[in-house]
Amino acid sequence: MPGYSYDKSGQKICDQQIIEWIYRLIDGEGFSYGYRKLTILLKRNYNLVINKKKVYRLCKQEGQRIPCRTPNKNAHIESFHSILENDCLSRYEFQTCAEAYEKVSDYLKFYNYENQRDKTIVSKVWGLTRI
Repeated sequence: MPGYSYDKSGQKICDQQIIEWIYRLIDGEGFSYGYRKLTILLKRNYNLVINKKKVYRLCKQEGQRIPCRTPNKNAHIESFHSILENDCLSRYEFQTCAEAYEKVSDYLKFYNYENQRDKTIVSKVWGLTRI
């Protein structure tokens, strides 16, 4: 039985369209995101009125790998390093230090301004301010 959600204008959006958008996000900037981050991106990019439970169900229904959360209150820097590795460093092969510096700087701008992650990790651990 096909389901649907609404966008902010009140228009019905079928689940199949939402699934296509999820795949598009996963293929793009959301490749390592879980269902919570995908929910934020669906709301932001497609003006959907949708909750994380529905996104989780759609991802599970489609067999999408949903990254699990492993809380560790004393591992802020390891958490940030893992995020940096997964979202930035593993995507490129750097030829020079300058190239690596540029990509990491670009990622930090993305992380601080466009991404919805908890920004306290960077600011608390590294004492960084927004770029």
